[in-house]
Amino acid sequence: MWSTTVLTPLVETIREQAETIGTLRAELAAVQASQAQQDAKPGVSGPKPTRGPSTPDEPVSSPWWRRWLWGTLRLTIATTGAGILLALPG
Repeated sequence: MWSTTVLTPLVETIREQAETIGTLRAELAAVQASQAQQDAKPGVSGPKPTRGPSTPDEPVSSPWWRRWLWGTLRLTIATTGAGILLALPG
């Protein structure tokens, strides 16, 4: 059922991918070792992360859940109000 003409290119592709994976794993291990050495050195540190705006003029955004909650609340109030107005007689 499976012929050599079909399987040979597949096997070659798998071999190439295995070699690529091996190379990438070696590169990753080298980067992780370098990072571990940098983390182990006391007194040597990179830039510290900052929180908030980089300039005083830049507005601070509220968290996503607060924006989502406020939008949902407004939609709920509008829908409920419209439903009440439609249900009123007259």
